[in-house]
Amino acid sequence: MFEWDETPTQRGPSTRVKLIALGLVLIIVLGTGSILLSSLTFDDGSNAIKVAVVDSGISPGGNIHIRVVDSKSFVLKKYGYSSDETDTSDSRPDDVPHGTLVASTIVNEYSNVVFLNAKVLGKKGTATTAGIVAAIKWAVDQGTDVINLSIGGSPTVGDPMREAVDYAFSKGVVVVAAAGNEGDHQIAGTTINTPAIMTNALCVGAVDSYGNPAYYTSYGPTADRFIKPDLVAKGETRDVNYIYYGTSFASPRVAAAAAKLIAYCKTNEIKYNVGTIMTLLLASATPLNSPEYLTGAGLLNVQGALNMLQSHANDNSEIKMSYLLPTALPNDFEHLFFGDNYTFNIHIFTTGQATFQTSFEGVGTGLFKLPDSVEINQTGLVTLKVAIPNWSNSTFRLIDSKIHFSSDEFGNLTMNFYEITKKPIARVAFDISHTTWSIDTIYGQFRQFYSWITGGNISVTEIRRETPITRALLDQFDAVVILDPCVWDINETNMEDPEVFSLPYSKSEIQAYHDYFNDGGGIFVTALSNKTLDVASLNNFLAWTNFSIAYTQIDYGGNPVEVDTLFTHPITTGVKAFDYYGAPINVPADGTTLAEYGSLDVLGCLEGSSGGRLVVTGTNYFIDNWGLNGKYNTVNDWELASRIVYWIIGAL
Repeated sequence: MFEWDETPTQRGPSTRVKLIALGLVLIIVLGTGSILLSSLTFDDGSNAIKVAVVDSGISPGGNIHIRVVDSKSFVLKKYGYSSDETDTSDSRPDDVPHGTLVASTIVNEYSNVVFLNAKVLGKKGTATTAGIVAAIKWAVDQGTDVINLSIGGSPTVGDPMREAVDYAFSKGVVVVAAAGNEGDHQIAGTTINTPAIMTNALCVGAVDSYGNPAYYTSYGPTADRFIKPDLVAKGETRDVNYIYYGTSFASPRVAAAAAKLIAYCKTNEIKYNVGTIMTLLLASATPLNSPEYLTGAGLLNVQGALNMLQSHANDNSEIKMSYLLPTALPNDFEHLFFGDNYTFNIHIFTTGQATFQTSFEGVGTGLFKLPDSVEINQTGLVTLKVAIPNWSNSTFRLIDSKIHFSSDEFGNLTMNFYEITKKPIARVAFDISHTTWSIDTIYGQFRQFYSWITGGNISVTEIRRETPITRALLDQFDAVVILDPCVWDINETNMEDPEVFSLPYSKSEIQAYHDYFNDGGGIFVTALSNKTLDVASLNNFLAWTNFSIAYTQIDYGGNPVEVDTLFTHPITTGVKAFDYYGAPINVPADGTTLAEYGSLDVLGCLEGSSGGRLVVTGTNYFIDNWGLNGKYNTVNDWELASRIVYWIIGAL
């Protein structure tokens, strides 16, 4: 079988069968210490809340193991593992008792729990999708109340996690999942893991001991343009010798809070469902001075949630409340211009089946498109669309509106929309239509690039995968940046036989780009190496340009190299060096080589007779968030990135 192949410099899914890894970020050695538990007493009968820990197993012995009421290992060949591990004790991947620590964290927060021990992580610290899906369904069928998933991986096409989470949701089981540890000091973007990314799961990010977003915590928004994480909690735990950090330990705190709320409902015969628990936890969270795509509704507030539950449960009937994310748009990194079309999904949480009437007030309300009424059953997404006119008599216009969702039973919700829109000097598209990598969407790993371009009064629009490439579409833009085209990914629609695939451009799409260039359009193609890229398909796209991508790789021990051999051209003027990790390119005779690494071409351009401009390179590293923040070899990447954009729009 194939195995997950994840390297520090390769951002994006592997070309192989996905395995989902635990995410410990940092371990600090302590001189002394012990696990501090709240009361070790618990009711192991019908009143104890069942929490399924889907993880690396739970170690025998001690105060945690006596709470385990059922165990099962899913680390089996039939679920795609290389060997069977039938033992349900903690596999201690990287010598870390991960599952035991997660269970301990839950008990520290709420002691009246018993555990279902579902082992999915073997000694290597990885789990297959099939193993996790089977474990979730087993836990649900065993009557668990809450499932904790302190594991995660890159979302894939046809992700079976969705069906598994939805199954748990349909059976009234609260699924709590770690957001992931790929935030990298808030440089990365769109990095929420699966299964936390699912709408019916509570996605938990992490804060540090000061209540600030942890440097490692993954954040959104998601590729489907809605807010994750849902909320955040303290992301650390400890044993005798170490302190451990990660969203792995934020998630069980929320799982414990969910268990506490469920216990109160059961004890007091209060009707509840998954939406009840989700809504209470989000509505009671302490707001933080951070973007909602980083910390969601805010910091977990268990006592606040319990107080809210008590205040709404007057007659033991169904609690009727609601909550929405985000409470404000657009996101702080987004910039809107005249002629832009903006879409975002508002995530509404309710404690039952609710109908909301929508209305608008303020400046610019005529620009919004939203259904007159929406139906939500516990959780649901509502698509907001904004169409900004091409005002000809202004240089800027203000949008300052409130969007109301009103329900007589479930309360009223309001989202603010505030933006000063401007007249752009040019229009650029980011073509992500032929990549499935979530980290490329909603600007993701190119968010800094997007912010720099829009900061120069240039409109940027995503051409997403659901949009076919036509000449009419391309003609809306002065230039198009093609990001990570034809990359490899995994289709897990058939979980038993995952398919490695790419998204080649069709003949008509290739012709549309060819005609667009011939009539004066600007194009910038950023590629990668054959480790992550379907080189043959991309070269088929490039055939009309006579450029091609080589099948070799330029790197230095898995790291970007610094390219400092550049040739005179308006694009390279003032550029001293740039970072490169990917494939060399072949520049045609009628093209211009702009840069070399050794004897290998790495950057080239072509100018058509009608003014069309094309730039091709075999890397995306000098335009990603890390490169533009000077995290590789040079601090000059932004100079090259900016001059390429200005050249392809005809401003140089």
